[in-house]
Amino acid sequence: MTVCKRWKHVAEGSPALWTDIWLGHSPPRQRTTINQWLEYVEVQVNRSGNLPLNLNIIVGCVVLDDALRILSPHLSRCRWLGLRGPSGKDADQNKYLKLSVGTTSSAIHRLLSSPFPALKSLSIDRLYDNPIEEMERTNTARFVFVDAPNLVSITSRCPYLKAIVKCSHPPPLGRSSLQDLSLRGSWIDDPFIIPPDKLELPSLKTLRLESTDYLWQLLSALCIPQLEKLTILCGLAYWPSADELPINVSPMAHLRSLEWRTYSAAGNEEPSLYCLLRHSSNLISFAYVCNVDSEDPNAWTGNPDGCANIAMILNILSKHETETAKLCPNLRSLHLVSMSLDSVVTLIKLRPTLERISLQFRKTEDVIVTGPKERWRMTVDKMRWIKSRVEFEYPTLELPPGFQQEEDVAWNPKGTTESVEGV
Repeated sequence: MTVCKRWKHVAEGSPALWTDIWLGHSPPRQRTTINQWLEYVEVQVNRSGNLPLNLNIIVGCVVLDDALRILSPHLSRCRWLGLRGPSGKDADQNKYLKLSVGTTSSAIHRLLSSPFPALKSLSIDRLYDNPIEEMERTNTARFVFVDAPNLVSITSRCPYLKAIVKCSHPPPLGRSSLQDLSLRGSWIDDPFIIPPDKLELPSLKTLRLESTDYLWQLLSALCIPQLEKLTILCGLAYWPSADELPINVSPMAHLRSLEWRTYSAAGNEEPSLYCLLRHSSNLISFAYVCNVDSEDPNAWTGNPDGCANIAMILNILSKHETETAKLCPNLRSLHLVSMSLDSVVTLIKLRPTLERISLQFRKTEDVIVTGPKERWRMTVDKMRWIKSRVEFEYPTLELPPGFQQEEDVAWNPKGTTESVEGV
């Protein structure tokens, strides 16, 4: 964009306009050499003055070894740090500009080992390609601690960060100020990098764990007494039997929200789920949900595996009354993949403290009732009773015209439910 000299002077003299630094992102096309590009980055950094920086590094699209010579004096101002792999667009751009780029593991190590007194947030994503292929592996891996006393949030979706930084684990962990942590494991190597001693994270409020068979080993390695929200996204992980579960699980007295993302084909989740709920006595909200973008609703409303998992959840939440009183007695909100109206009624009667129930999918037979009209009337009455007791949320559907409907329940005297397959 071309502007007059006055506006150019104003822009170049306004430090707030230069605080977002992207390394590896769209240098002007006339700067097609590494030196020209680094000069451009140096100008950006210097124009930011002494203001806090947001630094985004596209690994594989920048020579980080060279860039660190420019960045190092300014890392103390870094407020947000992001590391990610290149997208297809980034790779095409490098070919067009004929930039011969590369990033070594030692450069990433030096970067993460630098002091970051102002850093608040660290994000690491998609470091799957080069330089991963060149990295050494080590059986003495550990969590790497970033020297960032004010770090509040870490998000890592790179399972191989431990292979980039020696003696490390995906992702780096901060000090006691850390409040939000997201870890993506690697299915194979996690047992070798879980620290032998507990990591003290006394301020952690939110924890997200995904893609690992070693959920319990990771939880046992973290001391998180103030944790309030836990999200598990381990899909088709191998879940231990009740006899294989650890016996030294610390109570999560402050946990208020537990979200468990699953698949219809997942198996043997019950022991782990029950153990988590048993150690979360003050839980208020529990979600057992799937990824609606990758799961067919019919996998939960008609598939035997999905139906078995729903029955498992009902079994956990509907234990004998003496046990139910001990298992999350303050539970108020449930978000479930699917459940029949009969099961919802059962839950409400067993757990009178429930205030809200929501479903991702509805059972077909609860949407369109076939057979005698009396059966439809009973289903409508069940729906009304549920709504009189809790806030009940579910997907609404546009039903074919001509059906008698009440409370989002239709009656089809012809005796078919084909019109609502996949609800």
